[in-house]
Amino acid sequence: MESVAESASSVRLVIMHSTMGHDLAKLIEGAREICPEAEIVGCTGSGAIGRGWVSEAVRSLAVMAITGEEVTSVAMQGTTGENSRDLAAQCAKSLQRQLPATNTIMALAPGLDVDGDAIIEGIESVFGPDVPILGALSGTGASVPRTPLFHGGEILEDAMILVGLGDPELELVQAAHHGNLPHDEYRFTVTKAEGNRVDELDGRPAWPVVMDSLDLPHTTHPVEVICLLGLGMDLEGAAQEEYDNAQLMRAPLHLSEDGGSFFTQAAVPEGQVLVSCQRDEDHIFQGVDRMTKRLKERLGGRLPVAVFQSDCMARGRMSADTVSKDEINSTIQNQLIGDEPVPWLGVYGFAEFAVLDGRNCFHNYTTALSVLVRR
Repeated sequence: MESVAESASSVRLVIMHSTMGHDLAKLIEGAREICPEAEIVGCTGSGAIGRGWVSEAVRSLAVMAITGEEVTSVAMQGTTGENSRDLAAQCAKSLQRQLPATNTIMALAPGLDVDGDAIIEGIESVFGPDVPILGALSGTGASVPRTPLFHGGEILEDAMILVGLGDPELELVQAAHHGNLPHDEYRFTVTKAEGNRVDELDGRPAWPVVMDSLDLPHTTHPVEVICLLGLGMDLEGAAQEEYDNAQLMRAPLHLSEDGGSFFTQAAVPEGQVLVSCQRDEDHIFQGVDRMTKRLKERLGGRLPVAVFQSDCMARGRMSADTVSKDEINSTIQNQLIGDEPVPWLGVYGFAEFAVLDGRNCFHNYTTALSVLVRR
């Protein structure tokens, strides 16, 4: 992988993150005109992040161009929560055939009907657990029931996209933090569930139980409380210390027709204890500062080659004002790259992928930083 300053004709891959205010077809057309030899991939989000800026305007766009021979991408359509593992495995096999030396994988997938944990399982069934995964679930905004992605000059609604990087001189260093704190008085045991559908908590219809804990009507839609409510699964030991959070988060995004069950973006097994969590601004600011400092220590003085940021839309304008959001991102970038012209690409989506405690992990409500650096 080389600098984005290389000539357009040598660009092998263009990654684009866009909000829905753009004409997506014209974006792809423009990228193909400038970089005719490049594969074009990416996803939509509620906002985009670049070096020195963050925007959730109606028309926001972040682009990164990658050169070099050790990069490729694959895509397959038809992603659902039920088939996420199998489709990810098929994609991974195709990627392995195209780039056997793949040592880092970016995963992009639709943000609604999907199982993020299953995507990881499918990729690892081919590449094993030691190949790190970064990426995001597409998410265009809480009120928009579409999460388009880009691949091969097309706009795809339900595609799974894997980007493989295989430069042996580069390694990926990651860190993540969400900044939610638990309300321990509201702990629920999953008593009935199937896949990523949670039907009962403590023997009662699941969503009404959650709404009762917030003293809200049972008819409240998850989107209306996405900034008030996250459901956490307790972490232990080194994972908790590294994450600087006591829980791994899950986000209810939509309901069953009868309003009794809710769906998350990863399977929640029966017997799992979920705790109600809520964002805490002080914890977010302090956590981001500690996360970035730990990440910089792990870099050991090496300047990043590129930085990928996957952020949750619930950490954007839905929960933070413009000043706070800009300050958070400014803190991250100033600590990691200062004034250096390091390519930076980020998106506010529906979920994030990043290694936690040495294992590939699927996150919600999280800022995930993935730094490519020379070995």
